[in-house]
Amino acid sequence: MRKKRFLSVIMTFTLMLSFAGCQSGTDTNQIEQISQENQTIRPTVKEDTGSETETGSEPESTQQTEKREIRTDRDWTISQLVSEHLYINGVQFSLPCNIDNIPQGFSLAGEPFEDPTLIPDYILDKCIYDGNNIGSIFYYNERHKKSNEIAVLDIDLENCSEFEFYGISKGDSHEKAIEIFGEPDEVIDKSYLHYYYEDEHYIKLVFYDNSLGSFMVDLSGDMPFDKK
Repeated sequence: MRKKRFLSVIMTFTLMLSFAGCQSGTDTNQIEQISQENQTIRPTVKEDTGSETETGSEPESTQQTEKREIRTDRDWTISQLVSEHLYINGVQFSLPCNIDNIPQGFSLAGEPFEDPTLIPDYILDKCIYDGNNIGSIFYYNERHKKSNEIAVLDIDLENCSEFEFYGISKGDSHEKAIEIFGEPDEVIDKSYLHYYYEDEHYIKLVFYDNSLGSFMVDLSGDMPFDKK
């Protein structure tokens, strides 16, 4: 009788061990399965993170300054016009030129302004004719490969007795300018006509009450101020 009870206890204990072993095996299988599932999911998570990074970088790309398309449909270039057809007070002012070779009658005020944090490659000075300030000149400083060459000429026609540029004169209307130069690349309130050409070279014509009152030519292509 005791033997039967002893055998019964042993059998019960054996069954318990085997049942525990099955549970342990099941847990191990579940752990392995979860591990495999995690390994399968990880690339997807990384890919999602990457896509989020790309999405986050899109606003940065849209903030980059877009270069204007170079005009090739005109039969003239800005360089040609300012080298052959620019006359101020009856004197031809050909660009590009060096500040040491400014046409006779013109000079600089001798009070240059240079701010490396704002315009690191340029120096600003007043353009003088017959003792009067008629505008501004930006020229390259000594750190630039084109040292002392005029990059920008900005003329206030109110202080000029005469002005002529490729057929338009002081006081002409913006309609006449468009008739001569064609449709501008940019118009601001019919007062500012911008013509872009040759890697951001541009001409700005400013009209006051539809009367040409200011002229600007930029041969630098990268001046750090608003073109208005």
